[in-house]
Amino acid sequence: MSFTQAEHLFAGVHELGLNDLFRAFFRARPRHLIYGTPVFVPATTASVTRISSLAFPGIPGGIQFAIVFSIPEVDINPDNSGGAAAIIPGPGEFTVATTATIFFLCGTQRQIHEQIGLSTPTILANNVKGGGAFAKQSF
Repeated sequence: MSFTQAEHLFAGVHELGLNDLFRAFFRARPRHLIYGTPVFVPATTASVTRISSLAFPGIPGGIQFAIVFSIPEVDINPDNSGGAAAIIPGPGEFTVATTATIFFLCGTQRQIHEQIGLSTPTILANNVKGGGAFAKQSF
């Protein structure tokens, strides 16, 4: 074989295959979707990932929060969202969409179980001891 010849390899993947791969990966490893500070996640497990709190002046222990992502979905050109996507992929482009929900611990630790809501993963509700008040923000 000559060193002046070039070899090329082309591969293609359908977006449904990528979305199936993402669903399988993140269902088997949900810790890559759920992150929390020590109040929400005492230790990293197969279900959640512990991150450090944000240091902030005047707040002992820092700002306590949790972030929960939905399983990402890929859309490859042409657009299959029916025009509902915020950014339509152009030729040779793709988009990845996910939802991020952020929980902040506010004030004292009471009434957390009432404020979490049904959309929160059970792991967050079970990891906070003694209740607490917090704010929830979805993007």
